[in-house]
Amino acid sequence: MLSYLSLFLLIFDLAIPPVKFIGSAPFSLVISLSVLLVVNRKLKLKSQVKKFTAPFFIFYLVIMCFAVFRILFSGELDYFLSISKSLVIFTSATFYLLTFGCDRINDRLINIFFVNGIVCLVAGSFPAILDIVYIFKSGMREVGFIPYRNAFLAGSGYFGMASAYAVIILLCAHKLIKDGLSVSFAIKFLVILIAGVLAGRTVFVGIAISFIYIMSQSVKYTGLGVLLVAGLVAIILSVDALSVYSGWMFEFISFDGDSVALSRTSSTDELYKMYFMPPNDSTWLWGDGRYVDGAGYYMHTDAGYMRNLFFGGLPFVIAVIAYACLFAFKSKSFFFTLFFLPLAFALHYKGAFILNNPAGVPILTLLAFWFYYEKIKKLKAGIV
Repeated sequence: MLSYLSLFLLIFDLAIPPVKFIGSAPFSLVISLSVLLVVNRKLKLKSQVKKFTAPFFIFYLVIMCFAVFRILFSGELDYFLSISKSLVIFTSATFYLLTFGCDRINDRLINIFFVNGIVCLVAGSFPAILDIVYIFKSGMREVGFIPYRNAFLAGSGYFGMASAYAVIILLCAHKLIKDGLSVSFAIKFLVILIAGVLAGRTVFVGIAISFIYIMSQSVKYTGLGVLLVAGLVAIILSVDALSVYSGWMFEFISFDGDSVALSRTSSTDELYKMYFMPPNDSTWLWGDGRYVDGAGYYMHTDAGYMRNLFFGGLPFVIAVIAYACLFAFKSKSFFFTLFFLPLAFALHYKGAFILNNPAGVPILTLLAFWFYYEKIKKLKAGIV
């Protein structure tokens, strides 16, 4: 039970009163350390975790030194605070592995996203429960928005949750191929799909990559995938509580007589505007040292690569890409490299997913280590 509580706090970045600004990863760290000191008193997988995480801690040290240097010229502390939070989350993920190990971490992740999917469906349908959920969010409750999109028990919603669900949907596809189908897993997968779509249309990127993976592995499960997606669409279109949102969810699909085609959406139009040439040539070299502008994003862009570019220039963008590639390299997994890594790059194109996403950092850490450790076990068993 403590392993699930610690994992939930680690992934979903709840804004817990009265210290909402620190997120919930420090609470996960406290649980892990308490279990280590009181119960286990012994580190799990010490040598493997140390070998896996050491390059990342070196990376964080270099990035934080660069951030401090850059701040000396710009005077803006926001990115330093963001990267510091990322380091705390990564450290919390490290101690989670040292305390609870990584056995069936894929199932643990799927289970907590299933639970939060249920929370989303219930809280989005009942305003009284949504009020309780908002106690653990950092922002004020918005009026006139789609309630399900931000009804998760998490510090944030929208892109933050949609991107996380996109990754977990791909993880579900991997489990489907490797472990087969059961009734309980089918229910979890369907709830995760529904919750992911409700969180944001970004999740369709994860669904598309998952479908490509399934098609490359199994004809049988390709058919099942079609049925799951069809079931998801049918549920969204048939449930009265969701009918008012179906136009928004499937805005990217246009019908012209008997033909169906992809069309531009308000989101894609906005994303297109997020990418533009920086006004100053020096921005390419070492950025503007800016990450935010008052209450909004610097230069009015929330696209991940652009935000990195404006803070530290093209070298910093390359460093962020290298950070993601390091997960793939350390995972020693073709699946992670061929599917999770491109998904991470695609998500970062939309918003800040790599390095500064409170859910993205621990998910990538735990999954990369899980693949890494599974590879080690197979090597020791002589399977590979």
